[in-house]
Amino acid sequence: MVSTLHDMVLQAATKYAHENAVCFHASQEPAVFYTYKNMMKLADELAVFLKLYCSNGESCKIGLYCNPGINLPSYIMG
Repeated sequence: MVSTLHDMVLQAATKYAHENAVCFHASQEPAVFYTYKNMMKLADELAVFLKLYCSNGESCKIGLYCNPGINLPSYIMG
């Protein structure tokens, strides 16, 4: 069975909810960490927003722009 990246991250998030999933370290800033649970919570919030925005039943195209940062994986999953 072939798993998608999305499926693999969901499996890891289920198994390791309280483990660090994401680390971002900008120069001269302290490193920031998100757990799988936190990352998936943010991804779910984005998914809910996008579903509300595109709920008219028509095809909906949305472009997202994100600077490199701690939230990027949540945007990808959302």
